[in-house]
Amino acid sequence: MRGNPEWSNLPRKFNIAVSGSRDDFAHTHINDIGLQPCAHAETGEMGFNVVLGGYMSSKRVAESVDMDLWVPADVDCVVALATAILRDFRDNSDRKNR
Repeated sequence: MRGNPEWSNLPRKFNIAVSGSRDDFAHTHINDIGLQPCAHAETGEMGFNVVLGGYMSSKRVAESVDMDLWVPADVDCVVALATAILRDFRDNSDRKNR
């Protein structure tokens, strides 16, 4: 979403991590949105488990919250989810605590 004016005024930087294995080399648990590979409980279709709200800095670390939400491994679905989360973040987040 680089260069898009819709996202030029976020309250702070925003990190999205996509992990391709259960080893989680992308460290999804310390990013704002984390997508962890996961099979759907009923169909077995591969997709992603969504975790939100992770944070890591020199001052504090907060592990993400498992949303217990599965999304298919489809670019359009993942982009739609990330767009909705970014809109909420942009419009409702605390701008004083960067």
